[in-house]
Amino acid sequence: MDPKVRFLGVSQFVSRQRLQILLPQIHVSGDRVTEGELQKAVPDKIDQLFCDILRGAAEQIHIHVDDNIFPKRKSTGTADELIVQYEPLAFVLSDPVTRQHLGGRVEGEDGKDAWGTTHRWKKGDHAAIPYITPENVVCPDVTEWQKYCKKPNTLFPEEDWKQAEEDAEKIRQEGTHLVSVLMATGLFEQLHFLMGFEDTLLNFIMEPDSVHELLDYIMEYRMSMAEELIRHIKPDVVLSHDDWGAKDRLFMDPDTYREFFKDRYEKLYRHIKEIGREVGKDIIVIHHADSHCAEIIDDMADMHIDIWQGALPSNDIPALQRHLMGKKPYLMGGIDAGIVDNPFATEEEVRQEVQRAIHDSEGLPGFIPCITYGLPESIRPGIFEMISEETEKYNQSKK
Repeated sequence: MDPKVRFLGVSQFVSRQRLQILLPQIHVSGDRVTEGELQKAVPDKIDQLFCDILRGAAEQIHIHVDDNIFPKRKSTGTADELIVQYEPLAFVLSDPVTRQHLGGRVEGEDGKDAWGTTHRWKKGDHAAIPYITPENVVCPDVTEWQKYCKKPNTLFPEEDWKQAEEDAEKIRQEGTHLVSVLMATGLFEQLHFLMGFEDTLLNFIMEPDSVHELLDYIMEYRMSMAEELIRHIKPDVVLSHDDWGAKDRLFMDPDTYREFFKDRYEKLYRHIKEIGREVGKDIIVIHHADSHCAEIIDDMADMHIDIWQGALPSNDIPALQRHLMGKKPYLMGGIDAGIVDNPFATEEEVRQEVQRAIHDSEGLPGFIPCITYGLPESIRPGIFEMISEETEKYNQSKK
């Protein structure tokens, strides 16, 4: 099975029920769907690979689809198969840009990243977190950001890319996974890494012009970072991180989000897709935000986000699925890390949470059950694997 076709199939239930949900406007006359009916029914933001899945669904219940509407698809395997978390993705993290960006984080120590932000990693903790005080804050005055902020280098000698290029080629040769790269610390996160969380939110109101200037500067770094990753590694997937909210709300009102971030993300993700096409790749953009973002779900589609990873259950995922009806962004998450990855959760509670997430979205399009963390991991050993195992059990039950 082509891993990209499988991933963009995103656990769609290829069945009569699924086709009726996805294409409710179609009136089937005999065994034929007309070109006009399909063009009317298929949402304009569904890409060619997803149309490929729709074609397969139609053919499975013996509805003929003309070749000039959708090209014939490759086999996509078992009809009711769910994607198992991050299973289709293989990450390349050995490149110089990523190593630099994630540097300065050592367990048991305070360290500084490439922008100068201090990170504290307590002994025994899972990871480092920003440790920002009045004494060590990088940018104490956003109106003078040019004085304090210096973006890291993204241009490295070709020799420094050799290991990452070899790692990517090995994944491609194996042919079972999508070559994936990580772009951590998005625009909002970079702002509060530089200024502190409270000051960032205050500066949206008090100093909006300076915040816009600083965001443009950060954008230069992100655009160059993306281009270097894509030209050297030629990934199938870019996973970009930026948490935009808490468990039950955005960190800012939707209009503030749109003012400062929407257009910039539309530009960044469009750039990623354009550079991808230049190197022969139709890149899948996955945006990680383990947050409440339901109010901006339509904005995500405008920003060229293919998959929203980290979608918390508090977003009412089935309601979002019914709203999107197979249009992007597809939703990846739904398994509450607060339930499954806390020290008191029993194995039964973990498995029940996975079953709940699958059951709630069954028969609806565009969902990948997954822990809401932004990488394939869990804090408690074995929890991530338990989620995958329970998803596989569901898949086996449908065969």
